[in-house]
Amino acid sequence: MRKQLGSIIIGLCLLGSMGAAVACWANSTLTDALSAQPRAVLHCTLQDLGTINQGELVLARFPISNTGSRRLIVTEQTKLCCGDTPETRTIVVAPGKTQVLNTEINTRLWCGQMSHTTRYTTNDPKRPQFILTVRATVNSAQGAFKQAREASHP
Repeated sequence: MRKQLGSIIIGLCLLGSMGAAVACWANSTLTDALSAQPRAVLHCTLQDLGTINQGELVLARFPISNTGSRRLIVTEQTKLCCGDTPETRTIVVAPGKTQVLNTEINTRLWCGQMSHTTRYTTNDPKRPQFILTVRATVNSAQGAFKQAREASHP
């Protein structure tokens, strides 16, 4: 009887050890899966272009890096503005790489202080969305012509 009881106790200990090993493996796998995430790192979120002339097509460039271990998916959230056609732009940033988000603005309809924002969403759980802002002072077409004339005829 004692021999059987000893075998049962040893069997239970082995079974308990296997259960603990399985629990540790499952916890480790879950931890690995949770830590394997994309990480969006923006080098800047605001660009001030200074003074520009009305009618210029300006480009602001915003670098974004992925310091995570999975690919980062960045999608621009477009909205209708001034008759624009909605267009979804998505970029994929590989782990350890950097891409550039370009914001192109036609200043034809702007005059004076300008602030243009673009909203993005990502698959980064710590930064699911962000906004990029471009600012400038837009000279009217008449003002730009007057400045150019004054500069050429002192």
